[in-house]
Amino acid sequence: MAETQTEKIIRTADEVFGVPANEVDQLAFMSRCFIQATLPHSDPGRVEGWGRRSGSYSLSIQPGGYLNQQGEWTNLGVPYGSIPRLILAWLNAEVVKTSSREVILGRSYSEFLRKLGYGTTGGEKGDLTRVKNQSQRLFSSKISMVYEGPDRMAVANALLADYAEYFWDPMKPEQQALWDSRIVLSEQFFKVLKSSPVPLDWRILKALKRSPMALDLYMWLSHRMYSLQKPQKIRWESLAAQLGSEYKNLFDFRRKVRQQFQKIQAIWQDVNVDLSGEESLELKPSRLLIPAKK
Repeated sequence: MAETQTEKIIRTADEVFGVPANEVDQLAFMSRCFIQATLPHSDPGRVEGWGRRSGSYSLSIQPGGYLNQQGEWTNLGVPYGSIPRLILAWLNAEVVKTSSREVILGRSYSEFLRKLGYGTTGGEKGDLTRVKNQSQRLFSSKISMVYEGPDRMAVANALLADYAEYFWDPMKPEQQALWDSRIVLSEQFFKVLKSSPVPLDWRILKALKRSPMALDLYMWLSHRMYSLQKPQKIRWESLAAQLGSEYKNLFDFRRKVRQQFQKIQAIWQDVNVDLSGEESLELKPSRLLIPAKK
């Protein structure tokens, strides 16, 4: 019988409490660029571009595409949801581990799926189809990161991959290819991933993978808690711009954050956050799950 999400969260809490991620090769990373402003939670449609702005920083994505057999331009779409977040975390971990732009994906599709915590279910809504679709969207996208201050402006434009090569048969995900599938990250995107990535726990990412909001909230809390020295209040409007500006109103956003935070707190039991305020939430210094390097 498949494990329920509640059972997975309970098991993950026991594992995380027992052994830190860095001691059992369960470290993941995420660039601060994708935490300060996150990818969309749901599909924005076949738009020409999508973006999110948080204070002085903005993240925008231009989707890639191709010519179909009829010679018509096909927009692949903007990457969204949990899958591209997990792919980015995995890529970032590989970059930190190897310091190489060339990342080996594996010799079979199922091998890559297992690395991300997904199964090999088929069909339109199965993991095989969804991971393939989101991988295509992510690897073909062009991302712009812009900081606009009162006396300074910085722009970084990055195509994720210079080259990608797959030897996978989605119809036979367990079949081993003769060569490894691989992706060569662009020089600019490689620099983005190498620059001060936030350490995360793979076990927690996999336990929360059903909710992009839960993933974003866990990554954001991990980022903020590393440098937090005293209690700090964050306005709900500010957090909504950073994590979920597509929600209909602030009431819906607050409700969603409070709901997903319960899952995080069940695993990260020492995280100290007060979400009761209507105007702002309050972060308080908490015990880190992954010890900070001196």
